[in-house]
Amino acid sequence: MKILIAAATEKELVPFVSGYISGVQDTMLYGHRITLEYTGIGIACSVLRIYESVLKHKPDIVIQAGIAGAYPDSGLKVGDTVFVKSEVFADLGVMHGNGLKREFRECGRLLNPDEYHGKNVSGNTVATACSSYHIIENADVESMEGYGLFLVCLRNNVKFAEVRTISNIVSEDRSSWNFDLAVKNLSYELSAFIKNI
Repeated sequence: MKILIAAATEKELVPFVSGYISGVQDTMLYGHRITLEYTGIGIACSVLRIYESVLKHKPDIVIQAGIAGAYPDSGLKVGDTVFVKSEVFADLGVMHGNGLKREFRECGRLLNPDEYHGKNVSGNTVATACSSYHIIENADVESMEGYGLFLVCLRNNVKFAEVRTISNIVSEDRSSWNFDLAVKNLSYELSAFIKNI
């Protein structure tokens, strides 16, 4: 199977790359051809780089791997790994006197038709992390790239999975962030997912 792994930054995949694929950008793991793509941070970069990579490599599945923030009421904790089942572009809208209103049907919630074993959650893709301008409706986590993955893969009929490990609880207080734990757990869970795919 040809697997494209997309991550916003190299830092998010350092333990995975050094522990499982020896730093090689295009290699084999558990009998699968693995190609890495570092997209850059944010939805625009995510859409562009994933789309280009899908056209170039024609993967059987795209796995977006990275960190995410968990909303306080989600029941998730720092270090948990989740599969994002749906995404919405949470801060695309129009500001009105009483807050942000999502008025664009084209940017509604997108669903991944595939189920994966593990914690399946709903995501918000945001342009500004930990902002008070997001519309948090039925979301457990937030990232800055997920909606791009869903958009590209659904439009191009490519199987996909968004695998995220919680690095923080969403708030302006950065003391709860644990990037090292998140990327360590992400590495292990990503490897296990690929092994059992």
